[in-house]
Amino acid sequence: MCNIHNSKFVFVWKDSNKLVAKYFLEEPVYHPLNTFELLLPETDVIIRQRQPLFVWNSTSDKQFNYQWELTYDLYLDTNSSFINPTITKGIIDTAFQYGYLFAYQTYYWKVLARNYYGDSLWSSDTYGFYIDPTSTGVKEIEAQLPEEFELFQNYPNPFNPITKIKFTIPTEVKGEMSKVQLKIYDILGNEITTLVDDPKPPGTYEVEFNGERLTSGIYFYKLSFSKFSLTKKMLLMK
Repeated sequence: MCNIHNSKFVFVWKDSNKLVAKYFLEEPVYHPLNTFELLLPETDVIIRQRQPLFVWNSTSDKQFNYQWELTYDLYLDTNSSFINPTITKGIIDTAFQYGYLFAYQTYYWKVLARNYYGDSLWSSDTYGFYIDPTSTGVKEIEAQLPEEFELFQNYPNPFNPITKIKFTIPTEVKGEMSKVQLKIYDILGNEITTLVDDPKPPGTYEVEFNGERLTSGIYFYKLSFSKFSLTKKMLLMK
């Protein structure tokens, strides 16, 4: 009997009515696990979404022959000591859309990476966030975010290859204009480009992003202003 998890299949047509599958065993190449970081939701923030998207960096920059050679387990708990965590095992991507979570609750999360050879490695840190569906955006728990500080969903979305991103800066911080940054990241957390990187006075702004040189997939755009940051997801479809 062949274990399909350790086999690479080559399909050969014998005639118009019969397909024969030939296989040979192929041992995965060993790749050590590298330190990796959590990305979203960020730590010490308030989010509105009860179905949050969890994103982290890849623990390896190597190309694997099979997706199951490297998997991740997502741990989620309302206790920072993870006394009774909910564990989602065998995630093959570096992003996972969670089901509904309770509102007005603090959650803590971390990720465990595993490879085919039994090695395991925890994410470099544990993150915590609070869910408040009435919140006007993402903000730090200990600092009140201005009500009108907002990052809008890009439009169109999905897009090909141009989309627009709108955001608002409501007030000046400590009497001075604060530096505003708007950056684009891929699903692995790699920075693609910086669209805005300078001080901005209060107002509404719109920036155009051209993904002509990128491949289809999920990307993230992050707005940083003073101590606050907002992140949203967009989809490039070519």
